[in-house]
Amino acid sequence: FVLDAQQRVLAVREKTGPAAGLQLWKMPGGLVDRGENISHAAIREVREETGIDTAFVALASVQEVHHTSASGLVRNGLTDLYCVCVLRQLDPQQPIAPCADEIEECAWLPLNEMVQQPFYQASPVFLRMLEVAAKVAASPERGLWQAALAY
Repeated sequence: FVLDAQQRVLAVREKTGPAAGLQLWKMPGGLVDRGENISHAAIREVREETGIDTAFVALASVQEVHHTSASGLVRNGLTDLYCVCVLRQLDPQQPIAPCADEIEECAWLPLNEMVQQPFYQASPVFLRMLEVAAKVAASPERGLWQAALAY
């Protein structure tokens, strides 16, 4: 979850992946590589998908989701564990550069525009993840920091 100084969320539309073809704006994200810290994975995924360089701020939420056909995602019958990290953009002037293989489109969207999409309105779990991330972005002390994630 990357929020800029104008309170816009860095969002992507997938070309490939579970949300491809839904015309859904979502947070950049992906899988954690073996041996990779969650904070490093979040930074890597944002850079790979959008070209934007970031720094880890806090872990906003961890949510287990049991997918059903009602979600519209191609994940029916699977369970995912979503770890939503709040990141800070390092250079506000850095242009977005979407990954041509994975991402259809990238943009900075007003948070209220993102949460008003039908997917989020019909999916309270995903809507709540965005709302919690926005609160942690506004007050990072509400989240878990890198030191809390080290072991």
